Amino acid sequence: MSSIAAETRRAVDTMPYLRYALRAGVVNYTEAARQLDIAAETGAVASALRRYAAELPPLETSERTVRVRMEREVSAADTDISAVGQEATDRTIITLEGEIDAGRFGRVLSALGPTGVTVRGAEFASETGSVLVDQGDGSTALRSVEAVLDEPT
Repeated sequence: MSSIAAETRRAVDTMPYLRYALRAGVVNYTEAARQLDIAAETGAVASALRRYAAELPPLETSERTVRVRMEREVSAADTDISAVGQEATDRTIITLEGEIDAGRFGRVLSALGPTGVTVRGAEFASETGSVLVDQGDGSTALRSVEAVLDEPT
């Protein structure tokens, strides 16, 4: 028979996103305990999660070296981006400038797909990337871009 703490650690170690969240300190322990398939009281599992989180190394953070700007009410004609779809002035452009390479820009574009944001156009050139989206998707796109940039590299 294994202890609740050992079962909790094993469960967490099979879920990289949960381990990452524990290291980042952004977990609701009670809710996470409910989600784990451990035959024990929720409070006991939550306590085991708290203890495990305290033992994990914290995430290393660094200041973002990419500046992000958002500009609304632009059209593809106003930019150097070749856009997909009709010419419209109800677009938003997200511009990234600084220490960004093609791989990181690719991760930015990949992160937009699951959010439902339609990328109307994108461009990348030496330390500058731009993404053109529908205006209604601007805020979601901005949050997604910033989340990717805040991830450890």
